[in-house]
Amino acid sequence: MKPKDQITFDIGTNFENGLVESIAAHNGDGVFASVFGKLKDDLIGGGRASMLIPEISREAMASHIALCHANGIEFNYLLNPICMGNREVAPETHKEILSFLGELDEMGVDAVTINSPYLCEVIKTQFPRLKITVGVFAEVGTSQRIRYWEELGADEITLVREATRNFKLLEACLRHTKQTGTGVRIFANSVCLTSCPFAVNHAVGMSHASRTEDGGPGMYIDYNILSCNYNRIGNPVKLMGSSWIRPEDIHYYEELCDRAGNHNLSLKLIDRTKTTAWLSRVVKAYAERRYDGNLLDILNYHTSKNSNHREAPPVSAMGDFNMEVLKKIGMFFDLPELYIDNTALDGFLTKFVKHYDCQERICDDLGMIGEAPPGDQGDDTRCSYCRRWAEKVISCDDAEVRRWLAEGEAILGSMRRSEIFYA
Repeated sequence: MKPKDQITFDIGTNFENGLVESIAAHNGDGVFASVFGKLKDDLIGGGRASMLIPEISREAMASHIALCHANGIEFNYLLNPICMGNREVAPETHKEILSFLGELDEMGVDAVTINSPYLCEVIKTQFPRLKITVGVFAEVGTSQRIRYWEELGADEITLVREATRNFKLLEACLRHTKQTGTGVRIFANSVCLTSCPFAVNHAVGMSHASRTEDGGPGMYIDYNILSCNYNRIGNPVKLMGSSWIRPEDIHYYEELCDRAGNHNLSLKLIDRTKTTAWLSRVVKAYAERRYDGNLLDILNYHTSKNSNHREAPPVSAMGDFNMEVLKKIGMFFDLPELYIDNTALDGFLTKFVKHYDCQERICDDLGMIGEAPPGDQGDDTRCSYCRRWAEKVISCDDAEVRRWLAEGEAILGSMRRSEIFYA
């Protein structure tokens, strides 16, 4: 049950019971209200490729849900692809979807996350016990769009990532939802690029790569995340502009809720593809409102050392790929060590609290730390705020980073030349 007058957290689950035990150990005040997750693949799909998710049976999932409930934690099942391949409007697959929704309802799932307006109305009509969360792929970034989704039956809305630091927008949304009782949810530990050009294509790719009929468990070459990793390592200032909230800065959001007179705000903590040790570290940091160390330790930084990935895709899924190139792709997730000194970030968020103008400015986020960014620094359309902070708080082994970038460029080049698709 969500506590009143208190910000809560939703965190992804990897379906290991040790994670629930870790949450329970830090949840005396009930601020960890729910976990979210899904099966490795299903007929609807979601927001993570099946190859990244461990196998779990329906029986094991039902047991995990029961354990969550025993510890006062709700379970939100993800039905959040951006594309369903029109299966929801074809008679045979529509009936299969209804059957699956019935299974989820019987398992005791408390809520589902969706991005389809039609699916929202179907669930609200035929499975009214299930609460409905609107996912980030629905691109909700205004009070007007919140109202549309409320009219469709949504109970909670996940805002666009850029909303996390836009306090003026957040206050307007909270003032509106104070009247309707709708929950607002924002990301708290994402490192997605601000105004990411890959976002929509990435969402579509993962939608298909997580769906049974589209070969979900097979190989998915995620060019989008490869490019994002390359962007972040080569331009680490971009990490400063992502939609993360330090545990120490949650008080700014509590003060925002006080001003709006509405505390029905939850912070979404990702990622369900991570190990229990990593997720438990995130739980502890946000529960205690403090983390002394590398901020990247609790952000969804796409490095293999934190991944809960357990098995390679079947060999049959790899047959048509160039294996030499395919083997090298793994290095994209053996990231060089970057360090963001979380203890040195006090005051960083103040600028955004006072005035958010990222949508109006171009960020001077290109190039390595210590390098002069390209472009005219006197141009008032540009902003160097995150760069100035990055120079103070980010450190790395420059030689290691440059070696990684050289290897990464070679791999991306082989993809641009389509070499990976010729065995």
